[in-house]
Amino acid sequence: MNQQIPPAISAADLYGVFQTNIAEAKQLYIGQNLVVSGIIAYIGPDMYGLPSIELSDSSTKRSQTLFVFRSGFPKDIVLERGMLITISGECIDVMPDGMVVIKKCEIEK
Repeated sequence: MNQQIPPAISAADLYGVFQTNIAEAKQLYIGQNLVVSGIIAYIGPDMYGLPSIELSDSSTKRSQTLFVFRSGFPKDIVLERGMLITISGECIDVMPDGMVVIKKCEIEK
């Protein structure tokens, strides 16, 4: 496999890679630090009560990537649904529904 990780990727493209070939996507992305852009579909706690943001694309509005933050959201940034944002973090897993999970996240300014 000669693919390289792009310096930045959209939430939709990252989700699409996992939908196309999950085994290859896991090999390429799991454990890697990524920079991902997308439209905020959800802001709030994840299923474990941790601060999280879910990104989508503008056409489907379906959450494609889950970003979990270590210690909450930055106080100097106003976050709203529908806003375009870029977040970095470590890709750790993909959920059964295909949503990609990224932890140790920071919002790129």
